[in-house]
Amino acid sequence: MRIQLIAALLHSPIQLLHLAFQNCTELRKKYPNGVASDHPAYSSKHDRDKDGYACER
Repeated sequence: MRIQLIAALLHSPIQLLHLAFQNCTELRKKYPNGVASDHPAYSSKHDRDKDGYACER
């Protein structure tokens, strides 16, 4: 079990960051102006207008 978790973290650490922010309200607590698509916290589900910037105001 532990080896599988370590393998998952090494394989896709950025994907796990996406789980940290369930919505824009949560993301904005840490990044008040949103995040660009090259930021590790970016998730397309938070980019409603598909402009490459998530949770902008």
